[in-house]
Amino acid sequence: VFFVCKMCYYGEGDIMQRYFVEEKLKLNHLFSCQEDQIKHMSRVMRFRPKTQVICIDPFENVFLCEIQNVDSGQLLPIEKLDDNHELDVDVTLVYGLPKNDKFEFVLQKTTELGVNRIVPFFSQRSVIKGDKNSFSKKYVRYQRILKEASEQSGRLKIPKLMPAIKLNEISQYLSDYNLVAY
Repeated sequence: VFFVCKMCYYGEGDIMQRYFVEEKLKLNHLFSCQEDQIKHMSRVMRFRPKTQVICIDPFENVFLCEIQNVDSGQLLPIEKLDDNHELDVDVTLVYGLPKNDKFEFVLQKTTELGVNRIVPFFSQRSVIKGDKNSFSKKYVRYQRILKEASEQSGRLKIPKLMPAIKLNEISQYLSDYNLVAY
């Protein structure tokens, strides 16, 4: 079950756009977004000044913000929201790397479901025979997928993508309760 506060709607069922920002937010203090967010606001969403968006800072504080200047990406936090959709449990997914682009789909859907940490691993029977270096080449793309899925699903944090491991290194991720699906 997924709950969204009333303030998070534009109306007509459209959910308000969310952005993860890099600085700590304070009420009524202007801040600037990152370049990719400015581009998204101006070219993709075609926002205008006074449009409201939701911003989440690194400390998981959620603010309703008003766009002051679209071109420079300046926003003004106008209200702090109590908007928490995170699971009460810490979920780590240890996942054998699949072939092709299926891993990107897994990243997106597990983020939407509330996973906190994703650990890819190379197993003896994996179709992909790679090493840690080949996996790290796509790391930036994977991080972007995690961030976008977190924004879309209303999360307060972006799941951590750990470096790819071999099966014999899996013991460092064991916890009190472990579930193995095969």
